[in-house]
Amino acid sequence: VQQGYRVVFEPSARAFDRTSATASHEFARKVRTIAGTFQLLTRERWLLDPRRNRLWFATLSHKGLRLLLPLFHVGALAANLAAAAVWPYPWLMGAQALFYGAALAGALQGNRRLKVFTVPYTLCLLCWADVVGFYRFATNRQPVTWQHLPAATAGEQRQPAGRVAA
Repeated sequence: VQQGYRVVFEPSARAFDRTSATASHEFARKVRTIAGTFQLLTRERWLLDPRRNRLWFATLSHKGLRLLLPLFHVGALAANLAAAAVWPYPWLMGAQALFYGAALAGALQGNRRLKVFTVPYTLCLLCWADVVGFYRFATNRQPVTWQHLPAATAGEQRQPAGRVAA
């Protein structure tokens, strides 16, 4: 993109990815990629300049906003706590508490996964990965070597990751 090439969508392109064996392996993978995203945005500052990056909006909406998600959670919680006495904030505070309760239930559930708990848990886990990834980036503690993590099972090793741009 920086050199002027076009990025196009190829509907027949396929990518395959290995599923993480455990939630801790997935968390480690997310922390590594988030730290890498912080690295990317600080080293390649042209990505944040709308005059130099034709994909500026996509970069901000897909990369930048993702990194700010923990701040949005904290901001929403602070706003709900500060305005809890005024309608509709008690309802919003209750909904947010219910969401975090569902996330906690998702963290505690065993082999039987219920999406009503798994989705909030995953979102909160990804927010925490943002925090840890930023910490590792800011303190220069992100390992530079690739740590190979085992896949889930032999039958699940090649899962389609969806369509990708060519």
